Amino acid sequence: MRQVISLFLKPANNSSIPIKVLHWSLKIAISVAAIVYVVYKLRLEGRKSWEALFALAGTDFIWIFISFLLISLNFSLEALKWQRLIAHQYPNISFKTSLKAILAGNTTGIFTPNRVGEYAGRVLYLPQGKRWEAALLTFVDRICQMIITIWMGAIAFSYLIFYFKTEIFKLFPISETQLYVAIALLFACNILSTLAVIFPHQFIKKWISPTSSYLIFRKVRAAVENTSPRTFINVLIISLLRNITFSFQYYLLLMAFGYENTWALGMVLIWGVFLIKSVIPSISLSELGIRESVAVAVMSIFAIPAATAVGSTFLLYVFNIAIPAIVGVFYVQKMNNSKH
Repeated sequence: MRQVISLFLKPANNSSIPIKVLHWSLKIAISVAAIVYVVYKLRLEGRKSWEALFALAGTDFIWIFISFLLISLNFSLEALKWQRLIAHQYPNISFKTSLKAILAGNTTGIFTPNRVGEYAGRVLYLPQGKRWEAALLTFVDRICQMIITIWMGAIAFSYLIFYFKTEIFKLFPISETQLYVAIALLFACNILSTLAVIFPHQFIKKWISPTSSYLIFRKVRAAVENTSPRTFINVLIISLLRNITFSFQYYLLLMAFGYENTWALGMVLIWGVFLIKSVIPSISLSELGIRESVAVAVMSIFAIPAATAVGSTFLLYVFNIAIPAIVGVFYVQKMNNSKH
């Protein structure tokens, strides 16, 4: 982090102390802001959700416990995915360091729009050299996860239209033809996006010159050219496994709070919720009300109680966003002590 600060503030020969002070002040500020923001939002926006959690008699806590245990698998897959993606730029980065970077990034991104602060949190765990390329590949990482979210959501809505046409038109007040066209466009765009991610070299060579006067464009070309299609395919596969993991977490929580319908319907509803939520830009902690509102809107058309939708959605947020953000505070403080 000190190196990043020094890029903007270049001290005189004997003025490293102000940089050190600013360096530690920034780390402390990030940590305090993350903790305060998490606590404040969970108390304020999550009040109804907490009430839903404790109002449901007969909650099966074994499903909650299993869902909680899956947090480690969720973040391990994310760390493995990022480690694979930046392997050419940083071949010596261990899985352990990658996991620390993921947790630190989760903390630095929690109160920034669309989690842009996550990029800085991750790359600051890397040695200097190819941090620009790593940040750009982190963006690719997010695109890969988004592509999987869209694939699963498109498949989910296709299933719902086929088996529950009447119910699905309650959610989308448009004509049948318009809905079919929208689903077809969704599939078509995602096919193109998937091909663009797997074979970005073809697009980059046409659009970006290796002698471009813009540094960011040269960095993009360098990052992509040195990453093989096989790596991007591996990242998409790990993204799919991660999607299945946190979707299963969600399903376990639904069961814990009284969901009694079929497994297939539960999973497609979950993928539908994730798809709708993914297209709504927000700050991570402000997602609380959005996530719950989307879940209630989607699940209510199948007579799933609002308390079940709200309680499970809120607890999933606590497991996969709030708790890792608090844990990540420790790694934000340890950034300067990381060994690579």
